[in-house]
Amino acid sequence: MKVAKYAYTTNLGKAEGWAMGLKVLNSNSGDRLVVFNNSSILVLDQNLKKIAFFGAEEEATSSTQETLFLALDHNIGATGAIVTLYGGGFFPQEPIIVDFAGSKNLISADWKGRFTQTLTVPKAPIGNPSGTWVDIKTDGQNSGLTYSINFKIQ
Repeated sequence: MKVAKYAYTTNLGKAEGWAMGLKVLNSNSGDRLVVFNNSSILVLDQNLKKIAFFGAEEEATSSTQETLFLALDHNIGATGAIVTLYGGGFFPQEPIIVDFAGSKNLISADWKGRFTQTLTVPKAPIGNPSGTWVDIKTDGQNSGLTYSINFKIQ
């Protein structure tokens, strides 16, 4: 076997594509070669000239993969202590604002919509000398999803 004809596909569709698969189709107007090149689907004529291409696009994920949840490694602590917040049910890679009694942090969910974040316990609002219950609230910036969990600042 030897090469009869060839064409570089790197610049025929989207940039930096490389041929990964092909199929020959017969039509009334001649043979067509359909090439998947990782960034596009190309349609070439019998002379390997581009007739058309369809660019591949990454599908935007706009749905959650699980029910919203939040958990803490402990739910009582003094100002300045460290607490770890675990959560999930947000969009993949979604930016999330964590509001811990007015102290805000911007974090990001992973590709599963989950996160782990260490937080420093803020100063308690004026309240009960035996401790004040506050919310740790999470707001998904793309999904609009909101969830909260209680924490007692001593």
